[in-house]
Amino acid sequence: MDWVQGKSKFNTDGTPSIIDDLRLYIMGLAALVVVLVLASLVMLLKKYRAKILKLIRTLFNNLVFNGMIRSLTIMYIQLCMSFGDQIKLFMQGNTNQTLDNKIIGLIMFVSMLGYPGVCWLIIKRNREKLEEPQIWKRISNFYSELKLRQKLTGHLFYYPLFLIRRIVFVGIPTFLYQFPSHQVQLLIFLTSMYILFYMNNRPHWDSKRGQVEIFNELMILVSSYHLICFSDFNLHAAAQFNMGYSFVAVIFIVVFVNIILVVIK
Repeated sequence: MDWVQGKSKFNTDGTPSIIDDLRLYIMGLAALVVVLVLASLVMLLKKYRAKILKLIRTLFNNLVFNGMIRSLTIMYIQLCMSFGDQIKLFMQGNTNQTLDNKIIGLIMFVSMLGYPGVCWLIIKRNREKLEEPQIWKRISNFYSELKLRQKLTGHLFYYPLFLIRRIVFVGIPTFLYQFPSHQVQLLIFLTSMYILFYMNNRPHWDSKRGQVEIFNELMILVSSYHLICFSDFNLHAAAQFNMGYSFVAVIFIVVFVNIILVVIK
């Protein structure tokens, strides 16, 4: 997974730094804390107290619930990748890995494993009340694009599965870094299983969204088959080079189609 890291994301000894990986998120959290502290100080003035209270309630409703869910969804893959780097260093016995990176990596590991479980418990607990306005306002980002009428397990628990899939996809190259051929085979198998699951359950209420999802997953599967040609299964250098043209073409098609869909939406 070293290809996802830039030079600025490494310590002086060449090992990846979690702090640098998460710098943007740390700065955002610090900015929010500063805003809340300043708002609390302004509240001391009776003239502005009502307005500040309204602002804090708005921030609380938008950020603590649905806003936090969306933020965690966006940053989840980065957390997985950062932790994967630290696990890989630990497994390789890298003596340059710092103690703070080990501790933060452990906390991230527990958080990554625990968050999908927490989401599953929240959805399960509110299963019969998901469409109520109060619940919708707080946690609708768990299921806003999913079918709710039938209350099927494959529909409601799509979001936790979405997160677990990312853990697995980062875990494969992390724990099997010495076995690239096994990585490719697992990637193809799990992608195939997900496509079968999705086509059988069709969890999204928007049929167009479902079609795009299936298209993207099929293209990922095609790309994964290309990886076989870049692994130890194919030792012919010229064949590996030529397959690169096909691989780039597949990636171009995926990017082009998704950009067009965004533009015309």
